[in-house]
Amino acid sequence: VEDVNGLEASINLFPNPNNGMFKVVVGTDVQRDLSIGVYNILGAKVADVPTNGRNSGTFEVNASELSNGIYLVKITSGGQTAIRKVNIQR
Repeated sequence: VEDVNGLEASINLFPNPNNGMFKVVVGTDVQRDLSIGVYNILGAKVADVPTNGRNSGTFEVNASELSNGIYLVKITSGGQTAIRKVNIQR
């Protein structure tokens, strides 16, 4: 049985809801090859979040060009994936 809670437990996203500006905090126990993407509710990628080679820390997301609505933030590292809902409201 694979431990899927390692990455899940390492992720924090705030504020939520927000105006398109939010932060994703990734804990230090994340393994490698971190990628963060923002997807619309249909599953299409609408934004990439630059990680600049870092595998942990705070990543600021500027999605202010996106319309109001629910989006999914997909965080992938070391073969594990965590998904968080984010609500953009203005």
